[in-house]
Amino acid sequence: MRRTLILGGTAWLGREIATQLLASGNAVTCLARGSSGSAPVGATLEAIDRSDPEAYDRVKQQEWDDVIELSYDQGFVTGALRALASQAAHWTLVSSVSVYSSNAEPHADETAEVVVAVNLSDYGHAKVAAEKVSTEVDRGFTRRSNAAFISAGGVLRSLDDTLTGSLEYEQRCGLDRERRSGLSRHDELALLEILSR
Repeated sequence: MRRTLILGGTAWLGREIATQLLASGNAVTCLARGSSGSAPVGATLEAIDRSDPEAYDRVKQQEWDDVIELSYDQGFVTGALRALASQAAHWTLVSSVSVYSSNAEPHADETAEVVVAVNLSDYGHAKVAAEKVSTEVDRGFTRRSNAAFISAGGVLRSLDDTLTGSLEYEQRCGLDRERRSGLSRHDELALLEILSR
């Protein structure tokens, strides 16, 4: 049984990753505040704020087959790598389409140009900075690639399919809820108007 630590795992993408790994037979631990949701049934929740200097103490003495990092906060990524890299056989930092300089390039892959990380209050810029921190630990430790996703049966979706699926998810969760990243409310409403036509 693979042992997976998800840095997050109680909301949105992290919770879905945890759910899928549990269904695949993995032992899953989610290290998160737990304020955005609960860990899926079957996962262990280590509830702690990652800004706490002792955030990783309960998990850093264990060996992990996989560590999955979801954060865009450079400090969180750095802290996690310092505390856990030597305990992880494999490390994944989940990226975002928000890192790309252009959304106008159909079928762009990991070789496409990314934004210059100058404004860390911008989600895309912060995610690029988090990726940079990850690669500075060890150039071979992390690489931008979707090869593992595809080899595991992942399917690349068209932009239309991705947006439609995202819209359906957002509608289920409630369009007026507070968000910590992604589009501004103004930009989101403009996109929703276009998609609803």
